[in-house]
Amino acid sequence: VFVLVFVGWSWQMQWVLSLLVRTVNLGRYLDAEFYGRPLLSGFSVRAVERGIDAVNPEGERGFCWFTGFTWVEIAVSLAAVKKLVFDDKFYTMDQLFRGLESNWDGYEQMGLDLVNKGPKWGNEDDYVE
Repeated sequence: VFVLVFVGWSWQMQWVLSLLVRTVNLGRYLDAEFYGRPLLSGFSVRAVERGIDAVNPEGERGFCWFTGFTWVEIAVSLAAVKKLVFDDKFYTMDQLFRGLESNWDGYEQMGLDLVNKGPKWGNEDDYVE
């Protein structure tokens, strides 16, 4: 059932994001002191108005710059798995696991199918949007 795949992905994301947020928060305090970002600061209205570096965490709410993943790729990947494995039954979960574990070695066609035959976000495809 696809719900189990989605729940597993959600748990993994919670763990990874928790780890990354803690790491990024620690880095934010050290980063502004040692590695200023003048170009990024020039794009930030708040940084320009306050005369601080964009990664400086000072202020009433800090300055959070966090991007751990490309969310569109996640939506497209999950939609491809749902469509090709669960809905169309083009592949089985066992085949998908084997393909992932082998980094698609011996399963190249499956990897290509997931990329090319899965629904894509941004193409007015209701399946994924």
